[in-house]
Amino acid sequence: MTTSSRTTIETVRTVVEQLPGPIRADQNAELARFAYEVDLVTQHVPRGSAVCDIGAGWGVLALVLAASGMRSTLLDDFGDAGYREPYAKDVFALWERYGVRSINRDPSESGLGLEPESLDAITTFDCLEHWHRSPKRMLHQAMEVLKPGGLLVIGTPNSANLRKRIDAVLGRTAWSAMGDWYEPETFRGHVREPNVADLLYMGRDIGLESMEILGRNFAGLASTQPWWVRAVTPLADRVLKVRPSLCSNIYLLGRKPRA
Repeated sequence: MTTSSRTTIETVRTVVEQLPGPIRADQNAELARFAYEVDLVTQHVPRGSAVCDIGAGWGVLALVLAASGMRSTLLDDFGDAGYREPYAKDVFALWERYGVRSINRDPSESGLGLEPESLDAITTFDCLEHWHRSPKRMLHQAMEVLKPGGLLVIGTPNSANLRKRIDAVLGRTAWSAMGDWYEPETFRGHVREPNVADLLYMGRDIGLESMEILGRNFAGLASTQPWWVRAVTPLADRVLKVRPSLCSNIYLLGRKPRA
């Protein structure tokens, strides 16, 4: 997978700049990740394909895919606190303006509710690790919803990345901060982060073909990281991505069998 094109990055930036101010800064910090994930789709399925992003958050991926000529759907339970803020209506209007179809549904509880063999690609990024229920039923439904030869892309944080291995040796937690887990009445943080072996396990269980694992290190670019971490991350990414099992972000790509 090549570095994201300048065109993709500019399209992502254009979309993010249209988001309401209260969420724009956080999304701007994710430009490189969004561009990479868009290219994971656009470099594997043709323009005009029907694509659904599960657990879409503010919908940046779905918006950029629509701007790139895809028939784009986003599916989310919209349970995060931000959706109850007044500015959320501006995000919904942006989805409508770009022609993005939105589905309000908890896929972990209610499944996908989509027509069989209706999609060319399904993506889910930074989503499954939040689920309190098994994703098994949803992933099997995803295979039913995909057309023969359709693409499935799963992206998650890596529970066994290099930094977390070092933290474990030093006796530091690799999970959420105590206050983030203990204080809220409902915890919507990371419940279980997969590793490379876990992603391959899921892929084999649902019958994916042509599976590929990719690794990147976008977590080090987050605005919450110290400046020196953000500065060294691009160099570290060049080295670590040849060993996805050490990367902070891991991706599984696979195809539904054609017969």
